[in-house]
Amino acid sequence: MQQETSTLSIYPNPVKASFTLSYDANKVETVNVRMFNSKGSLVYQSNLSAQTGINQYTVPAAALTQGVYVVQLVSSSGSYTARFVKE
Repeated sequence: MQQETSTLSIYPNPVKASFTLSYDANKVETVNVRMFNSKGSLVYQSNLSAQTGINQYTVPAAALTQGVYVVQLVSSSGSYTARFVKE
């Protein structure tokens, strides 16, 4: 598993209603985005199309309960993770 904090970022953090996921892709590819709660349960999953360069996606978070979450992005280039806090 490859992790680089500069490739995947989440803002704003802490999160209220939604957040922006920013991913720097090396090529055109499909990426799988998964979100896990603090117990390790999958609470969100989506496949997104990434273009070469910076990609930004808005992810809904209003229905999430307060706590710490982990976002995992899996692409052909590797797997990247980032954490955020839901207020």
